[in-house]
Amino acid sequence: MRRGITTGAGMTTGLDLGDRWRGACGVDAAGQTVVRQRMRTTRAGLDELAVYRGARVVMEVGTHSPWVSRRPVELGFGVIVANLRRVRLIAQSD
Repeated sequence: MRRGITTGAGMTTGLDLGDRWRGACGVDAAGQTVVRQRMRTTRAGLDELAVYRGARVVMEVGTHSPWVSRRPVELGFGVIVANLRRVRLIAQSD
């Protein structure tokens, strides 16, 4: 984690969900990586994101996405759950 980051305003965090661990990569509004973390896929692990409150969280649809997506919402994040099989269709639609 980069020192001095105390807010997630303007930041987008992508979560790569796994059964036991998840990866998180946060980028700022300019697209620069500001943080990379590996955390347990548990409620306590998700609570580590709290320092970035206000960020947008993006994750893919998967086994854990229903319960994982609820915790960041409770912590004050905007959450997007994307079905990767449909992203191209969504991007190309009017």
